[in-house]
Amino acid sequence: MRFCHGFFMGNTLRFEGAAHPIYRYRSLTRPLHIHCTSTSKNRKNRLTCPVFPSQTGTASIGYEVHDEHERKPKAKSVQPTARGNGLAIVRLTIGVMFVWVFFENLGKGLYTPAGYRSLINYYIKASHSPAAWKALMGLMASHAAMAAPMQAMTEISLGILLIIGLLTRPVAFVAFLFLSSLWVSEWGTSWIWELLVPVLASLALAVGRAGRAWGVDASLARRWPSSPWW
Repeated sequence: MRFCHGFFMGNTLRFEGAAHPIYRYRSLTRPLHIHCTSTSKNRKNRLTCPVFPSQTGTASIGYEVHDEHERKPKAKSVQPTARGNGLAIVRLTIGVMFVWVFFENLGKGLYTPAGYRSLINYYIKASHSPAAWKALMGLMASHAAMAAPMQAMTEISLGILLIIGLLTRPVAFVAFLFLSSLWVSEWGTSWIWELLVPVLASLALAVGRAGRAWGVDASLARRWPSSPWW
């Protein structure tokens, strides 16, 4: 923002701090219209300003100019905040949970076709899931040789990506869908809040951009702050 003033000397109006230092006028009874410009090269910064001479022979005007750098919106800050740090703790907790469950299931043999099929058949018989969902679980059990390793890769991948905070928003949303499917499958076989809490926590991670604190996404966000992926 810049202000200038001018004064009359005889038939000459001189401005201090303006790009046009001297202007001549013919009449003191009508306002003069001059161009006030800033040091910016942008033509949009040039203003036409009315000048009214006073009885004392001096006149002054004020104008403000917004340079190009002033009009540019400030980039969103990607620095970690207290809220971001809190979400990062939740992200690490959910990530560690996935890794823990992976090794626990691996030790129990639940990623083998026989172990996976046995677990799914238990849910079909004991759970209160809708009939359509049980039909889908039956289809997965019949293709256990393919479904079991796919679930193993899903769980360990989600865990690692959440721990390092890479592509946190899509990863957390996939975790939300995956845990929701497990939650529906276990209806009636366990406490309803056992999986519902991490389900909702995963959704919060996707909404809250939890990878921008203590994660790889923080570095990516500094370069591409408006990306929806982190």
